[in-house]
Amino acid sequence: MTPSTVKTVGLKSNTQLPASITYSIHIMADPRIKTIKIQTGVIRRLTKDKISYEKESEIQTGKVQKYKEEGQEEHYVKKQEEVLQESKSMVFDCQRRLLKAFNDFKAILDSESDLSENEDYINALQVMEDAKPHLPDFGKN
Repeated sequence: MTPSTVKTVGLKSNTQLPASITYSIHIMADPRIKTIKIQTGVIRRLTKDKISYEKESEIQTGKVQKYKEEGQEEHYVKKQEEVLQESKSMVFDCQRRLLKAFNDFKAILDSESDLSENEDYINALQVMEDAKPHLPDFGKN
């Protein structure tokens, strides 16, 4: 590799650096936006995980029922029931984590309402709205 001339802060001008080294100066974005982006991703991921475990649980329930009807070996049916219970517990765990993340993020968004015109803030509100039906006991009161 041939060295290239790069002007960087703190180095003499025309300092020779290997081409593989790249220095860039980033203007710091509002750290609140970064937090909103991260928390939006957390809510989105937990919602997807919960949906995935619910589907897995439904499939496993069908398998267990099918194996019982077919008269499969008792040990094999019990193992499949254990897998089913694990899937159900993961749904519960995802709901619990989603509820905590949802409440924490809602507090953040409420405190940062001055960013309400920001695209990431608006996207976060939509993700929160999409997650509401997946919260435990939502709309059952």
